[in-house]
Amino acid sequence: MGLEEIINSIDQEPYYKEKEGVLYCTDCMDILPQIPKESVDLVIFDPPWSYDSYKQFSKQNIKYSVLNDRDIFFCLRKVFDILKKTKHIYFFTSNNRLNKDLPLFSQTGFRYHMILVLLYKGIGLGYGYRHEFLPVVFGSKQGTYTTKEHSISNIFSPDNFNTLEKSEYHMSIMIKQSTNANDIILDPFIGSGTTAVASKKLGRQWIGIEISQKYCDIAVRRLKKVRFGEDLRSSDITKWLK
Repeated sequence: MGLEEIINSIDQEPYYKEKEGVLYCTDCMDILPQIPKESVDLVIFDPPWSYDSYKQFSKQNIKYSVLNDRDIFFCLRKVFDILKKTKHIYFFTSNNRLNKDLPLFSQTGFRYHMILVLLYKGIGLGYGYRHEFLPVVFGSKQGTYTTKEHSISNIFSPDNFNTLEKSEYHMSIMIKQSTNANDIILDPFIGSGTTAVASKKLGRQWIGIEISQKYCDIAVRRLKKVRFGEDLRSSDITKWLK
């Protein structure tokens, strides 16, 4: 099934559409049930953080909604149906939520393979032991651990990484490891569009969903400035918020 067929199956007008992908500005719980089963090749799953704002972005007054466990289970179950058999999922979680998210991940049917570690550039917020990495659950739908390149470490070094915005570089590793050219990548919490930007530069197709119009507009501005084959670089969310 091609991207256009998927778009035609969704009873909602896209917020933005281009040859390589489509963006919906709405709640992903409205869109996911409409996407045909086993139609995408990779899922990037990065649900909202349970923080209202971050100190370094206080001037922009960034706000985030929070999903409860039931919502996360619902979304995971839907993307499990949408993902093709043997294909991969990357589930961005946190040290505080890992003990809850791993059982939810398995209960929805995904096969757990390992934890990827995204190191912060600097020490995280908190008391006691301070967080210096973000865990990403790597799994598949009835698939295997096999990736394209076998010499890539599961520890990703800092690349202007922070908890709000994942870098194009980090996202490109996951995309290249788990997809081929023209494969379709789904990100139901696409935020400012990093998954779509990296996908477009790497010659993949993408489907993005984002509930915030502010972030949809940021994603659109970014996408209009990129072309296939461009270098993947670090992302800086503050530049796009100006």
